[in-house]
Amino acid sequence: MTHRGWNPRLTWGCQDVESLFVQCLGRDRLANISKSISLPPLTTCIRVNTNLTTREEVLERLSKELYSEGNERQDHEQYDVYPHPELPMAIMIRGHGPHVVDYSDLEGREVIVGRMAGESMLKGAHCYAPGVLATTHGLAQGDTVAVSVAVEKDPSKGQYGVTRNSILPPDVPLDDERFPDRKNMFLGVGVLACSRKEIVTSGRGLAVRMVDRVFSLPSLGSDFMKGDIMVQNLPSVIAAATLDPTPGSRVLDMCAAPGGKTTAMAEIMQNRGCIYALDRSHTKVKGIEKVAEDFGAGIIRAIKADATKCVAEKGQVLSISNGRVARQDMTPGERRVVERRARARELHGLPPKKETFAAVLESGFEEASFDSVLLDGPCTALGLRPRLLLQTTIEDLKKTASYQRILIHNAVKLVKQGGYLVYSTCTINPLENECNVRYILDTFPEMQLVRSKYHLGGPGLTGSVTVGDSTYSLLQKEEADMVQRFDPGGDLDTMGFFIAKFKKRDKILSS
Repeated sequence: MTHRGWNPRLTWGCQDVESLFVQCLGRDRLANISKSISLPPLTTCIRVNTNLTTREEVLERLSKELYSEGNERQDHEQYDVYPHPELPMAIMIRGHGPHVVDYSDLEGREVIVGRMAGESMLKGAHCYAPGVLATTHGLAQGDTVAVSVAVEKDPSKGQYGVTRNSILPPDVPLDDERFPDRKNMFLGVGVLACSRKEIVTSGRGLAVRMVDRVFSLPSLGSDFMKGDIMVQNLPSVIAAATLDPTPGSRVLDMCAAPGGKTTAMAEIMQNRGCIYALDRSHTKVKGIEKVAEDFGAGIIRAIKADATKCVAEKGQVLSISNGRVARQDMTPGERRVVERRARARELHGLPPKKETFAAVLESGFEEASFDSVLLDGPCTALGLRPRLLLQTTIEDLKKTASYQRILIHNAVKLVKQGGYLVYSTCTINPLENECNVRYILDTFPEMQLVRSKYHLGGPGLTGSVTVGDSTYSLLQKEEADMVQRFDPGGDLDTMGFFIAKFKKRDKILSS
């Protein structure tokens, strides 16, 4: 059945969004972006913690790990492992695919997984029971099966063409209307880790261990060189390098979770100075603290704070709690997590764990008090890959861009004159990218675009874009050349991303 393979068509859930992107990018460029979004990046970026180890040592250990006998790897070709030519903290690993997988000897045995499980498996994960939608009848542990992925038929309700745990007849027709475009949605071949009955009854644990994938990507255990390396998207590393905070400086990461860019900045600063890392979630702040601890980044101070309210009012003095009062500031969901973990320890006969709380920002930071500010705020995330369905609406695009402008106002207030601001997103949406850069330049004449010494992305978009009855200005050509736009795929094979760097000058007086 060599006609089965991986050639999906990305579904844009909103025609208006697709039309907006055609208007800005052109039909051919959007088609290339859409195709790339449905595929995993073949190039993996490894950021080396140069404060604790060297790139040469990591290169040596990576080579041993990737080609050790115990490492699960398809032998289509060897991985290409090499130091990034411009980023001294980065190592690149080039995978391979798509490959032709042989499905001919499976006698109709198949497992169909949901979209989100399929997206994870494209990046190297195995198949776990919660992601299984349907299987052929009578599957036993050790059986070899084809694995395909289904996309929701009714995305608004998360409904698929079958009821979860359905039984499929052998050799389900590839044109079965329950699974649109199914012949192009096969992920590879795997071996059942348990029987079909166990998948249905337990609903958890490993279901299928993949043995032949369409894409061959490096698989590194979560504990491999923990604290010495981090698997991180290349544009995220570039964003931190673009800010380039100096050792001994005072830095603010306004929306810091999960902490990758924060620890990258601590590395650039040689662990000298101070980085305040903010997030609204107690759980995420504790996660930032854990990442900082693993990386030996003692200059990071993670704080629970709403970045839309992080500027001190006139006369206020900076106040950060020691964390003991944070319990009352937790959301109900965060409190339930803490309580559930406590009950689990009790059920397993473990002693109570000493409860720790995130520090809380009780009053904001003084204006013009930071040498550098990174604003990588919430965005529509339309650059993440792989993705098989995008349901964002035009209203989502506009509301997110408006929310980001609240954060922008605070970022500009907090950076010192002579200091730097980096604004970044992981979306291809021009309303959040070029339009917000235009807004910064028009609203704050003291903010000047500057070019990063690590300028690897392409230029921004120029001209204007019309959305409904509104027309939004993009960038002038010379401004577009100062920012970095990363198309999904592209020459660097990255996620979609956008980076702009500003220097805050003395306020310009009108003549």
